[in-house]
Amino acid sequence: MKIKYLLGAVLCCFLLVACQTNDPDNNSGNDNKTNHEVTEGLNDLVDGIGDIVDTKTLEDGSTVMADDKGNTITKDKEGNITIVTKEGETILIDNSIKEDKSASKDKWYNTTWKSGAGNVPQPDEPDMNYRKKQFVETLKKYGFIIEEVKVDKDSTKITNDNLDEYTLHFQNTTASLKKVSTSTQYTSKGIYHFIRYDVKQNEIGEGETKYRFEILRNEWGNYDANLYKDIYEYDYESESYIFWYSEGIDGVGLEKDDAIYTYEGYDNSSTKEDVLSKDVTTTFFNYRRMNDTQIAASNNTVSYILKEDEGSTPQLEAYDLNGNHLISFDLVSFQ
Repeated sequence: MKIKYLLGAVLCCFLLVACQTNDPDNNSGNDNKTNHEVTEGLNDLVDGIGDIVDTKTLEDGSTVMADDKGNTITKDKEGNITIVTKEGETILIDNSIKEDKSASKDKWYNTTWKSGAGNVPQPDEPDMNYRKKQFVETLKKYGFIIEEVKVDKDSTKITNDNLDEYTLHFQNTTASLKKVSTSTQYTSKGIYHFIRYDVKQNEIGEGETKYRFEILRNEWGNYDANLYKDIYEYDYESESYIFWYSEGIDGVGLEKDDAIYTYEGYDNSSTKEDVLSKDVTTTFFNYRRMNDTQIAASNNTVSYILKEDEGSTPQLEAYDLNGNHLISFDLVSFQ
């Protein structure tokens, strides 16, 4: 009996081990195979993909993998892949992307192109400056006495600038478009230069025509300077000129001290640059050569036409399928 029970126990253990080996939940081997296939395909497109060290399957069917280089790789149930690198860059590779390393290499292969960068914004000239200068010249023409004083004003000006820069790189049959969106704040310190004009009398002329300078203040606290032409007629009975009508010649806004200020320049002493945010996204496309100067690039979401413009420096012009111009690229590298 003891031998019978012992043989039964051994048989149970054998069956238990066999069942565990064939348990559908014990799929680590399948995971490793899938991970290897994913990373092998990605290495044809993206540099810096390491060995998978962690894998999770989400309720929506997506697989989230982490490699030993700090990248997070998500593959959804349709096979689209999103990579978030350790540095925070997002890389989008949909299931249409196929890199054929056996394809023939031509002049596009392994070239890199960049879009032009923006300029640091400078302080703008205040509005209405030209009109104010013209108004002062009109007052002088009619003979008004005007006192001019140079005025300097220390200033700290803060401006925000949003800039998108693009880098386009070609491989065998795929291309990557990296978009770097940067929001930057510039703090500029310097001195504004103005000329202050004070009008010293409010009326000029005698007889039939007089010119009148008048300051008006409205209920909103705005100040306006206006020049009028007053017309008089001679009354023989009273033997004097009697006001007949007035016409406006010109007018500009004033500061609250009743003076006219014109902008004469700005001297920048320093500019501090602070990056408020930076977003980096790279999107992959399949591309095909339409002819020697044109390329069609597309993925599941969007399509572009790229046209080469031969000049002193080779350029590529990107268009949507409606012919709208989108981006200009300059060639920067053949490597």
